[in-house]
Amino acid sequence: MNTLLEYLNTWGTSIAEVLSQVAGLSFQASVDVEGGPAVFERLSSRGTWLRFSLSNRLRGEQAFLVSNDDAVRLAQLLIGESGDTVLTPDLRDALEEMFRQFSGAATASLKDDTGETKVQWAGGGRPLGQSPQDTV
Repeated sequence: MNTLLEYLNTWGTSIAEVLSQVAGLSFQASVDVEGGPAVFERLSSRGTWLRFSLSNRLRGEQAFLVSNDDAVRLAQLLIGESGDTVLTPDLRDALEEMFRQFSGAATASLKDDTGETKVQWAGGGRPLGQSPQDTV
């Protein structure tokens, strides 16, 4: 398995673990590197961006692009509410908290013999210099 796929699977597993804890249900994650550009095209103008900076062992920026419908569902899952279909400021805060929990789980999994990777919330908004060719 290549290093990028291992990295993506680490995030996927971490996200599934947090979702399982929050929802009390079993979640599984899979990585689809082939479909990345098509998903990016569909979501890039109307999705919700969430960004993290990585430092220490791994360095750079990690960005997630989530459909607005999924953003609302994830936020509602965390706060135990339903009803809204629009990503309100309160739901946006809950979504960001959910992704901070994802990053906490990923940080623990990204540590190895060579050190740890620090993952820090960097905000919303499209990453600078981002293009469909940069997506996976």
